[in-house]
Amino acid sequence: MGLVVYFFTNASWPSQHPAIYIWSWSRLVFLVALLLTSAYFLFSLFRPRLQKLNNDVCCLALTVGLGVETFLRLMPEAIPAGLLSYFPQQVAEKKAQARGHIMTGEGMIYHYAPENRELKNWPSLHLDECGYRNPSQKSEHFDVVLLGDSIVFALAAEKDLGQLFREAGSSCLNLAMGGYAPQHYRDAYQRYVIEKNIRHDVVLTFLFIGNDFSDAMRYEKVRRHHGDYRDYIYDSANYMACLPWVINMARALPPHINSLMGGGLNGGVVATGRSLRLPYKTIEVGEFLWWPPELHENSAEWECVRAALGGIIALAKTAGAHPVFFLVPSPATIYSQFEPDFRVYDQRHAVTAALLEGYCASKKSRFVDLNEPLRLEISKNFIFLRDGDCHYNAAGMAKVFEIAARQAIESARGSL
Repeated sequence: MGLVVYFFTNASWPSQHPAIYIWSWSRLVFLVALLLTSAYFLFSLFRPRLQKLNNDVCCLALTVGLGVETFLRLMPEAIPAGLLSYFPQQVAEKKAQARGHIMTGEGMIYHYAPENRELKNWPSLHLDECGYRNPSQKSEHFDVVLLGDSIVFALAAEKDLGQLFREAGSSCLNLAMGGYAPQHYRDAYQRYVIEKNIRHDVVLTFLFIGNDFSDAMRYEKVRRHHGDYRDYIYDSANYMACLPWVINMARALPPHINSLMGGGLNGGVVATGRSLRLPYKTIEVGEFLWWPPELHENSAEWECVRAALGGIIALAKTAGAHPVFFLVPSPATIYSQFEPDFRVYDQRHAVTAALLEGYCASKKSRFVDLNEPLRLEISKNFIFLRDGDCHYNAAGMAKVFEIAARQAIESARGSL
């Protein structure tokens, strides 16, 4: 009964993009199915044969539940990554260790364990003495410092932006890390550049519209509760210790399925199985496309990000460096030229870009929106690692580098 109330409460909230009254199609179907199932069980209370059937089904469900509970306890590494916030923190830590991705850190800053100079399954990727993606380099001066999340860390790319800068003749320090929020960009910059008195000419910060704003809120939530990086990266905020793991798994499945469907239960576009015809090939978008958030001047997400950017600008200017900010677009807005259903997200991107541009202009800092250049590029070359992914392949990374290098040169010359 508790699960029914939980699912009903979550499904009955209005959708952001209603199709039928206040609900999206997917949410309405889920709600109707839940109500019909509940009505059947009420009706069966007055039918002995149905009661016997219910008892048999309940016995089967209990047996299966005990089996699944036992399996989850014995094999926690089998739990999908998207469900880990509904399980104890130790489960996520063991899963990361099994993949060879051991994290360490201090306070809110985290990075790969420096002693693991090569990550499991990624032999071409090397870490520096601090656990970031750089060759071993103990320099007191860098031409370029990079700040960002997994897109800039580029785990699956043979060459990240840092390597492309080095091959072009510029010394570069890449402080990006998967999962970082904008506050992490500021923290890592302060810890590993400013506090070490490392001279640098330009600091390039890449804000990913798809999750940086939500990550900024998560960072603030952990900080307010006096947590550290473990609470951030091994987020178990949804885990209820009073419930068996199998019940927590049941609670996790609706939002997990929702994310795989592109946010359908929350009113987003259902992307599963959608074909997009590009000029040179057809792709299948079967994953969540990191939809742009709905922001405005007083949004809590924007206030968090703005404060982080202000910190980066202040640190850069005290060090005599030039800050440049890039807005990395959602795949949804890059693909919207080929899919009319995605065009609703173009306006969200435009609002976010306007907020960033206005703020950077007020701070006399450079801002670059990568949306239009990448939209143009994908009309000629596929720029992502996979269909529906947000990380770049070699072509995509080369395009981002082309723009970033030009901006770095212009910034170093002191022109806005």
